[in-house]
Amino acid sequence: MTPPRRPVPPGPRTTLHPAPAALSALLLAATALTGCTASGTDARTTVVFTPEQPLDKPVLQQAATVLTRRAARIGLKDVKARIGNGTIEVSAAGDEGNRLAGLAAGALLTFRPVQAVADAADGTTEGTVPDELRSAFDTLKCPADLRPAAPAKPTVACGKEPRTLADRRYVLASSAMHGNTVARAELKDSTGDGTAWVVSVLFTPDGTKEFTAVTTALAEPDAATGELAITLDGRVVSSLVIVVPITDPTTDIHFHGDREAAAEVAERLSDGSLPMPMRVSAPKPG
Repeated sequence: MTPPRRPVPPGPRTTLHPAPAALSALLLAATALTGCTASGTDARTTVVFTPEQPLDKPVLQQAATVLTRRAARIGLKDVKARIGNGTIEVSAAGDEGNRLAGLAAGALLTFRPVQAVADAADGTTEGTVPDELRSAFDTLKCPADLRPAAPAKPTVACGKEPRTLADRRYVLASSAMHGNTVARAELKDSTGDGTAWVVSVLFTPDGTKEFTAVTTALAEPDAATGELAITLDGRVVSSLVIVVPITDPTTDIHFHGDREAAAEVAERLSDGSLPMPMRVSAPKPG
């Protein structure tokens, strides 16, 4: 039997602007490498990105678009991307081996339904902990540096209670959103004094449909917690308590005092997410 859901407490955790958002926000991991290029004014550097599992050409093209967006944001010049035999070759003007390799590095960003959550303050657990994660959940001491799990796998994570900032332990389902479904993400100071930040997200039509489906499921009375967690590098940086399905193409993600996390989430949402981790070749001239 599903444990009863706790009443939603008042506070910023429940101030959710009706709006949806689908998002796949998946993982971004790679190796930082040192590069070299040919000398001369026309020197270029090339790096080859290989997905950890084979991807079809349309998905590779999607990943290439994400990589070139990131390259533009960090100021790389004359960036070119080419789809190879299951790989993506990206080049830029100048000796830019390190920065090209870093395009696939960064954060694993996911939107995950919360299966269970335990507050450090009172020790109570809301929701149901799956047997396969019971040991990991019971022994988890927060805060903790956890290696991000693959988006398709359930996991445990640490985070903060939004009002008190007390440590919390989470059991999270697999990532609920997939694909580059964010049209725009903007960082805002919601209070004017730097104590609370909002990432205002506009979703594509596909993203709106995905987020509507996710929030509809979480708004059901038998949902484990009715909560959706946003994770960055394996930790919960924000959460939404879903009371009713959200069908609007915009939503606000609230952050409490953590501008750095909010800014990185805004950047990752704007750039889009890679479909899976990428192996990075040694940079080469050309």
